[in-house]
Amino acid sequence: MFIYSLLLRAGKEYENVEIKSDREITGDDLRDNLICVGAGSNDVSRNFLESLEYSINFDHSATIFGTAIIDRINSQRYNATVNEDFSLILKTINPHNSEKDLIIVAGLGPIGTKGAGYYLYRDWAHIANRLQFFKRDNYLILLEINQNDFTNIREIAFTKEMVSE
Repeated sequence: MFIYSLLLRAGKEYENVEIKSDREITGDDLRDNLICVGAGSNDVSRNFLESLEYSINFDHSATIFGTAIIDRINSQRYNATVNEDFSLILKTINPHNSEKDLIIVAGLGPIGTKGAGYYLYRDWAHIANRLQFFKRDNYLILLEINQNDFTNIREIAFTKEMVSE
């Protein structure tokens, strides 16, 4: 809902915004601008996240994908607790079409995903200001979301250094 509202606020026409589940996505859809919501529950997001080794990413080695986020830069591991969830907002060039962009908004749990969508909706101008001279740059934001109030969000990391060595 927050992401859809953000697109409308950015001037996208209602008729031009297609919402599809990961099961409905076609090969043509994968080559267009794409916003994926969720990680463990979204096969499209999971496939994109597993295809590249980002410096901060969901733990691919976990028995269940999406149960932890690993920060390889700072050697940190983030797991959801009863009080906090964690999420990523990732913007990169679509690997299926270098003329298009891919955005993934995903949390370890549903509160993390909802909080990340809300953060993107609420703070999009702040994010844009940070990147004003880098229109096509990749970026990744790691967030901590309060499990009892998804609007209580702390940014842990904002990086344009996405690919680990």
